Amino acid sequence: IAAAFPMGSLAWGVSAAYLHSEETERDAAGRPGGTFVVGDGAFSAGIGLRLTERHHIGMAAKFLSRTLYHRTASGYAGDLGYQYRRQTEGGAIWKIGLVVKNLGPEIGFVYKEKLPTEFEVALAWQPSIALRRPLTVSIGARKGTFQKGANAVVGVEGTLFSRLSLRMGYVASGGSDEKLRAGFGIDLFELGRIDFAAIRIGQLNSSLLLSLTL
Repeated sequence: IAAAFPMGSLAWGVSAAYLHSEETERDAAGRPGGTFVVGDGAFSAGIGLRLTERHHIGMAAKFLSRTLYHRTASGYAGDLGYQYRRQTEGGAIWKIGLVVKNLGPEIGFVYKEKLPTEFEVALAWQPSIALRRPLTVSIGARKGTFQKGANAVVGVEGTLFSRLSLRMGYVASGGSDEKLRAGFGIDLFELGRIDFAAIRIGQLNSSLLLSLTL
């Protein structure tokens, strides 16, 4: 759950996420045994600032919590972002973004481990078509501290009738965890917005994501 509050050239927001798993059998073979409970929580607060018409920055602080059986670990991390935006004489918009995620100290139950820090850079292009911008094309690269190589990211979004957005994306890496993504968004006028996405990982695993914005 999240909430955002725009205030002119400044905007701030808060969010909370929690994943809880019921008691799970210890034995992977399915034999009766003891059980344990797993839980992950993340609570964050962030702020974004438009410095000029072209330069924007943002930052967020996060509190992280994890529960495993009877042990609990907690820590904190931060995210930093920068965006450069420029509009050409023909009306097209170019955007360049830089993001660093999960900057913070080690976290763990008995032995501390480093957080999975991520670095990401992306370029987006919105052409002007009939005085509108119904298309967005983006490319980018993502590198995590625990990755051997960087991931390549490509995506496209098209808007139809000003209310329906269709999206397609692909994330590829040197390994076997390619991810195909597809989704759509529906503008509900003053009621809000619904967004849906399907993510495919490899050949068997997939996830469905649904969000409602009010």
